[in-house]
Amino acid sequence: MNWKTTLLDLFTQSQDETWLLHVLIIFALTVLAALCKKIIYKRITDAAEKTDAVWDECLIHATTGPLSVMLWVLGLFFIAHITANHFGASETIIKSLQTSKSLILFVLLSWFMIDLVRHTENDYIAQSRKGKTKLDQTSIRAISQISRIIVTISIGLISLDMLGVPTAGIMTAGGIGGVAVGFASKDLLANVFGGLVIYLDRPFAIGDWIKIADKKLEGTVEQIGWRTTMLRTFDKRALYIPNGIFLLASIENPSRMTNRRIKASVGLRFQDVNKIKFLLGEIEQMLQARDDIDTTQTLYVRLTEIANSSLNFTIYCFTKSTNWVKFLEVQQDVLLKVLQMVQNHDAECAFPTTTLHIAGADESSGAIVGKPKKKIPKEP
Repeated sequence: MNWKTTLLDLFTQSQDETWLLHVLIIFALTVLAALCKKIIYKRITDAAEKTDAVWDECLIHATTGPLSVMLWVLGLFFIAHITANHFGASETIIKSLQTSKSLILFVLLSWFMIDLVRHTENDYIAQSRKGKTKLDQTSIRAISQISRIIVTISIGLISLDMLGVPTAGIMTAGGIGGVAVGFASKDLLANVFGGLVIYLDRPFAIGDWIKIADKKLEGTVEQIGWRTTMLRTFDKRALYIPNGIFLLASIENPSRMTNRRIKASVGLRFQDVNKIKFLLGEIEQMLQARDDIDTTQTLYVRLTEIANSSLNFTIYCFTKSTNWVKFLEVQQDVLLKVLQMVQNHDAECAFPTTTLHIAGADESSGAIVGKPKKKIPKEP
């Protein structure tokens, strides 16, 4: 009887300790899965860095953290479930474990989505700076911000639904409250809508030099937000402009000009009238021969005005460079050569003069010749 009792006790004890063996096996598998994930991701990352694609690296970076946590979460919840069943936990505890697991997995999915948006934004901005993508930084940031808003709202609504909170009532209350808030904050909504219009129409981008003439605003765009846009003025001050201004204002974007214009008027003396035709032809030939002048654009040198004290001709052409400093250098060189050509033709630039003709003056001597006085006879 003693040996039979001993075998029965061992069999019963082994059945009671089976759950602990399962826990150890699951823990070991979790550790093994974490190590395998680390090795596989190291090889995948090395392979992705050798390609020019953006999405592969973004997916790898975005899934690294959430996947590692997910492996441990699944392992720990399996262990908790086995332990709860062994000790006879109530259905409420088991359901709470299931709800907690689903909620944590959803949080990990949200973490992945937000990280994917962030890494994609950073990588595309880096590609844009290198000129490897057609998307500009403004469009990239706009798409990223809209994606974040959509992800955040979706995460909030789904999380509330998983916790048993009715979302239909919240959305209805939000709609009514949105109308009230809209009337109270119409300026804020105008600024947000103005930011959306900037992102859609793209009248300017980050790095552009813009001018708003009717508001006397000018500077380089450094940041475009949902409410304000920041300009850096030429004296290096930060200027924050509400986006609502851009809905009605006329925006000039000199950064998108194709050429810069040289338009200068030069006046010659009247006594140089016989030389002006040859001089203008020589100046035009000089402009046509320059490499920094765009000869495909309008180019002319013509006599345009006979003024009171000068014969005025206009020089009209466009430079190839749109850089302000380079443009000034080209314009200066052109004007200096024009003045040199005027001097080479023994002509001179006119200055305001006035000739006064006096009636009755002797042109040769300059003396005034008057009429002889009539003799008035005296009374007897």
